[in-house]
Amino acid sequence: LREHYLLSIGTDSCITNPAMDYFEEVRMFYWIVKNNIPDNVHLTASDVLKIATIYGAKSLGLLDAGELKVGNKADVVVASVPREKRGLM
Repeated sequence: LREHYLLSIGTDSCITNPAMDYFEEVRMFYWIVKNNIPDNVHLTASDVLKIATIYGAKSLGLLDAGELKVGNKADVVVASVPREKRGLM
């Protein structure tokens, strides 16, 4: 992220994520990175949100998507997080 690599998160197989749940993929990405990167590298929730949205759109060549701003294509998702999954990041 700091070295100008374009990171993105995706799911395309029920082998790694049987529910095909993108939110679960994002949570798992954060958990894996948080527990496997050196202490001097800091990945914030804001970084993860960018990786899951803006950078994902850019990696697919969608330059007018990935964030809510005037002129961009957009879908808005409202999700309820089950109590047992809250705070797991």
